[in-house]
Amino acid sequence: MEERVTRQLKQKIITVHGISSDGRWQTEVRRALEPHFECQEVKYGEYRNLGPLALILEPRSLLALLVVTYVLALFGVLEGPLLFVLPGAFLLLAYFLASHQRRTLLQRFEEDLAKLGENGGDLGPPHVIAHCFGTYLTG
Repeated sequence: MEERVTRQLKQKIITVHGISSDGRWQTEVRRALEPHFECQEVKYGEYRNLGPLALILEPRSLLALLVVTYVLALFGVLEGPLLFVLPGAFLLLAYFLASHQRRTLLQRFEEDLAKLGENGGDLGPPHVIAHCFGTYLTG
């Protein structure tokens, strides 16, 4: 007699970590929920270090500001109005680059979420558990 093995379909749960986090909590959630749900973890490294700062000002631009300011000050070029204009320009650049990075990550998250949510079938859309910046992305 032929045995027929049926695979039980489970609803999906997607976890998304926040800033300044390596997402260890996602593993704990997975262990608790895996018997009842299919768990998927979403992790992004962009905001793992310097998270709150990186949300507002792009860190590489700030590093460039420090280096350029130091070199120009070393050679005596940085004086008068340039002393205020150059750092201001770098801060504006850092702000707009951080905004661009957030939009790019949000777009990537939407694509990843669409892929992870596929094949839900009759079970409906996946559930999402998010923390901090993961909540921002999910919203």
